[in-house]
Amino acid sequence: MNQDADANPCGLPAKYYFDDQFVLKEGGTQIAIDQTKISHSIDRNSVFKRPDDFMNIQHEDTGDEHFMVWYQTDAFPNFIKLWGRLDEDLKEGTTYSMEITDNFVYENFDIKKYIYFSESNGFGGNNVTFGVLYLVSGLIFFILAMVMIFLEIRDKKPTRNSRAMPGSSNDIS
Repeated sequence: MNQDADANPCGLPAKYYFDDQFVLKEGGTQIAIDQTKISHSIDRNSVFKRPDDFMNIQHEDTGDEHFMVWYQTDAFPNFIKLWGRLDEDLKEGTTYSMEITDNFVYENFDIKKYIYFSESNGFGGNNVTFGVLYLVSGLIFFILAMVMIFLEIRDKKPTRNSRAMPGSSNDIS
């Protein structure tokens, strides 16, 4: 790729792409870090679809899921990006080592990098508080909706057309 060509993809996320590499080891044995399906499916299938000739026209591989995750802009200056998943549980009391290849250029910025390990579940993280909160609030709103519907049906007065009602003072017979 010609370095004088227009930047594709463009923007600060592409220019300052976080491309550090990590290798987790237990003793001398490398533990596999799953780096697939870390981005949103819409990004993988549509937004960052790589063109056939991407090697000739792009500075970065937009098909790389790490790039897709990095390109999602955060609202706050402190943020966490998913880099990979471990498919096996780490054993308590075991010593692990992490080899880091530091490729991300940040000398001109006030940046600190951290590594986070977190458990996950069906709600995304190890904290089920938000999941329970969403379920409880959804149940409360459902009950309130049913009460409102019941009250509307109970208090609904039939519309009266005095001409059509037999026995009314306007009855023409």
